[in-house]
Amino acid sequence: MRKLNFKKGETICSTSDDNSLFFINDGLVRLYFLDDDGREVSFELLRKGDVFSISKGEVIEFAEAFSDCELIAIEREDILSWDSEVLTKILFSFLQRYSEAKMRAKILLTLPLEKRIEKVAIYIAQKLDTIKDGFAEVPLSHEEFASFLCATRECVSKALGELSKRGIVKTERRKIVFYITDSLNEID
Repeated sequence: MRKLNFKKGETICSTSDDNSLFFINDGLVRLYFLDDDGREVSFELLRKGDVFSISKGEVIEFAEAFSDCELIAIEREDILSWDSEVLTKILFSFLQRYSEAKMRAKILLTLPLEKRIEKVAIYIAQKLDTIKDGFAEVPLSHEEFASFLCATRECVSKALGELSKRGIVKTERRKIVFYITDSLNEID
């Protein structure tokens, strides 16, 4: 096991790196891949206590420190010697993330952009623990937020403008604030 520290924005690993399992001891990690045009497509935002690895395959994946973070890198071979209770916790962590990923895929594949924006904003605010007093704060630029939506910045900015006219959202520099209605609160 190795303790690793990363500053916000640093690449933690990519598909070509070692075969480790990573435990997030502190901070946030963003998992993403590049689409055919080289744009980043964010597919996971992880926080303290989450476990991840980067799969080897046709899609080149990356892990990036979304905030300053401390990770524990564990070689996959070492895991075989762990007791079943620890392995069960890791398995349940991956199963929970798999379930969340299916829900997010459903949102991205079936909803129009304005609804995707609302649902993904709630997901991000929940991960960042920024839901307070009926508002969900997403401290991202339009470009960063768009990467979680499989959309361009221009389309997201236009849709945010429409949502703002309806009083659902307020945008500031590197921050999007959503008023949480009953329909917004349900993310599945």
